[in-house]
Amino acid sequence: MFKGKKVNLRSFELSDVDEMMKYINDYLVKRALGDPFPTSSFDQEEWIKKTWKQKRDGSNYNFAIELSENKKLIGVAGLKRVNSINRSASFTIAIYSPSNWNKGYGTDALKVILSIAFDLLNLHSVNLRVYEYNKGGIKSYEKSGFTRTGMMRERDYSEGSYHGDVMMDILEQEYYHMVEKEPENWPRIV
Repeated sequence: MFKGKKVNLRSFELSDVDEMMKYINDYLVKRALGDPFPTSSFDQEEWIKKTWKQKRDGSNYNFAIELSENKKLIGVAGLKRVNSINRSASFTIAIYSPSNWNKGYGTDALKVILSIAFDLLNLHSVNLRVYEYNKGGIKSYEKSGFTRTGMMRERDYSEGSYHGDVMMDILEQEYYHMVEKEPENWPRIV
């Protein structure tokens, strides 16, 4: 288990499915995930099993986000498309319940993931895509050292209109600069 200040990151368990199903088909969550189709508990079980296989082969690392205070499952954060030759990966996150949004849980999970990426996996760069209307997410990523690198225009269709994806990344030297500048704000796993 990897510990942040507010959240812990751990492997998913099949016992998490019931809690995931409380939120995974909520419209706001589905919109944030970019997947409008309903998900079954069988689908979630298969997804969890897939995360275990991907972790073993080193291609993706998905972690359950749980609150430090009570171990309640609140979301998922991960590194996708891990490339050991280029030393790169893509960051993804979803906080399931809107009642847990804007409380710093996602930012804390991001900082733990960056420690995994740079301190443990020895990556050089981590990138992400964020919907242009997700102003809170963009602000959090920028405060955590990410730089805007571009825009994919009209990439996503939602609620009757097209929206762009903001492309962002952080390099290892930028991460270590942030950690040196504010070590008390950066949970480290090593």
